[in-house]
Amino acid sequence: MYVDELVGPDTVNTLPPNTIEACADHCDPRSRVETGVEEAERLIASLKDPDININIDEVMDELLVEGIEKFVQPFQSLMNSLEEKVNQLSPV
Repeated sequence: MYVDELVGPDTVNTLPPNTIEACADHCDPRSRVETGVEEAERLIASLKDPDININIDEVMDELLVEGIEKFVQPFQSLMNSLEEKVNQLSPV
């Protein structure tokens, strides 16, 4: 959903396997990361409008925590799996 808009020169974006598979099916790799910047800035500023009342800092903090969790959980699973393998292969 967001990957197309983040494609650009000299950028790196880590993606979970499901997103890579979905992207391979229907992503468009044209560079767009620098298009529509002024419009995006106006949109973000409009979120403060009393009728909308979205605290972008709060939203970004929540997304950051959720994003980190999505990397920590698979990493911990990998480390646990490696530890099990080491224990299986280590002499008793």
